[in-house]
Amino acid sequence: MKKILNLFKALSGGSAPGEADRQEPVFTEPQHRAPLQEPSGHPAFQPVNDLEHGLITAARNADYRSQFTQFLLDSKLYFATPPSAEPRGHFVTEEDTQISLFEVDAPDGSRVPAAFTSPLRLSQLISEEAQYLEIRLRDLLEGTALPGLYLNPGHEYQAHFSAADLDNMMGRPHRYQLEEETQVLLGVPAEVPEEAVGRIQATLAADPRVEEAWFALAQWPGDRGFSFYIDLRSGEDPETLRDLIAALGGACEGLPHPVDIAVNAATGTEGTGIPLKTRELA
Repeated sequence: MKKILNLFKALSGGSAPGEADRQEPVFTEPQHRAPLQEPSGHPAFQPVNDLEHGLITAARNADYRSQFTQFLLDSKLYFATPPSAEPRGHFVTEEDTQISLFEVDAPDGSRVPAAFTSPLRLSQLISEEAQYLEIRLRDLLEGTALPGLYLNPGHEYQAHFSAADLDNMMGRPHRYQLEEETQVLLGVPAEVPEEAVGRIQATLAADPRVEEAWFALAQWPGDRGFSFYIDLRSGEDPETLRDLIAALGGACEGLPHPVDIAVNAATGTEGTGIPLKTRELA
């Protein structure tokens, strides 16, 4: 198969083929758990709220991390912002207000917003006079596409979330690119998930933006394993189909493999696998 540009990971059942092997956020804890001071010179990390207790547990116990990320979604975080003319103290921004967030270098080299688990952590790293945005993470992600998130940078207990991690936390499809030509084998699954296929067909039938579609089992090279593969044919920009792709992800819930959704041009060439929607069936 030629280079795929418009590919989405619809479920969080694994990392996208061709992406880094990491399938979850990176948590960091100190090598010595009870230092007198953090590297920044501030007193050792003593949790001041439930979120910080959870972060410490997640850093030490990988089995708790999935639960922690859901707790994190519904927790308030603190993001440093540039100085403004607003008076000191708490105030509520108006709807559609544009706010810049303080960014730092993440462990993977990207520039991402810095978030803190309490005003204390923010002031220890930046300044006691720093202005900040206080917002529940879920509310922020519902209205903003972040390139990633670095929680408590500069502190002993911290975590880095990529853009894909944040999409997975929100149950949203994550778009990715394959940087090289990838040979992938497509075929009809030996055991067809009839109920899921029916839900997918119903979802596609209601959307005129997709002209044709096929459902297949994909075997990726090396140790990338298997995924279910939905080949959509459309004349639309893939970004405009995110609502449909999210709906397809919901229709695929419960499948034993991750789901990859490709958006290709409607060229009239037949796809591989089970026809979900064709010009004859539409």
